[in-house]
Amino acid sequence: MERVERIGGLVAAIAHDLNNVLLVIGGHCDLLLSQVPEHSPVRASLLEIRDAYARAALLTRRLGSAIPPAPGPAEPGGPVTRSAPARPQRTRLLPPNPPRASQS
Repeated sequence: MERVERIGGLVAAIAHDLNNVLLVIGGHCDLLLSQVPEHSPVRASLLEIRDAYARAALLTRRLGSAIPPAPGPAEPGGPVTRSAPARPQRTRLLPPNPPRASQS
């Protein structure tokens, strides 16, 4: 069972890091779409990027929801239940963003 929990933690960490990258892609795509004219030939490519972003974001949500949430603390006076073991701390799989070159 411990191995399954470790795999679940790894999947959750991957989904979390992937979602962070996807948010940057989706945000920049939306920003560009708001600035590109309706009839620009670039717009079709940006719409494809946005659709791919939406599909990938859905996949990361599915991966994240496949991991059952850790049980919260019991309410005082509530029924006594057996709690699941604590999940391992998520580890960062991607390195932090590299420093950006200054723009002159």
